[in-house]
Amino acid sequence: MGSHGKSYFIHPPLYVDFGSHLHLGENFYCNVDPIFIDVNTITFGDNVMIGPRVGFYTAGHPTDAAIRNSGLEFGLPITVGDNVWICAQATILPGVTIGKNSIVAAGAVVTKDVPENVLVGGNPARVIRELGEADKQKWAAQQAAYHKVKEQFQGK
Repeated sequence: MGSHGKSYFIHPPLYVDFGSHLHLGENFYCNVDPIFIDVNTITFGDNVMIGPRVGFYTAGHPTDAAIRNSGLEFGLPITVGDNVWICAQATILPGVTIGKNSIVAAGAVVTKDVPENVLVGGNPARVIRELGEADKQKWAAQQAAYHKVKEQFQGK
């Protein structure tokens, strides 16, 4: 591992090309079966959550067949901002930056940079919508309802 915060967890199995090019922020969580093809750096901010079977691929090959067949490979860095959630089986390609607070939907193929505070999905991934105050209000209400039921269940 290149570097990591004090608090991180990766469910095995874990697949890496090198491992030394991985840089994990604080409170990093990764579900089972991630793939990190880290011929270049893969950097994660704080509070990042990764779903099962997500792939991060910094490696690429030339589009010209003769040069590609010579074995030439290139690597472009991947950067993931703070508070990002990347859902199950998403694919993150070379050179991509994912902005803070964003969500990458399950199965998305991210070929280009993702702005901050958005939900992206599809193949290729595109912005579905912005994330904002309505999300905060909805989930604050859901959280309050959850805790109320939990307290009732526990007899408090």
